[in-house]
Amino acid sequence: MRELDFVEAGVCFPLYRQGCFGAGHRRIDTIVAGFPTRLRGEAKDAIDCLIRDAILHRKSTKHGM
Repeated sequence: MRELDFVEAGVCFPLYRQGCFGAGHRRIDTIVAGFPTRLRGEAKDAIDCLIRDAILHRKSTKHGM
């Protein structure tokens, strides 16, 4: 397992705090909105990287990802 950088940890911590395990989920837009404007691009890139590393998983819903 690798170490997470600052932005990746910033993505994972709110999901952990809100109990988003298994059936729980959050929209990507909602996660990114919690970051300052200057870090939102990095947050989207971090989410893509975490999905590639199988730390996060996409979950299709009626209202988007």
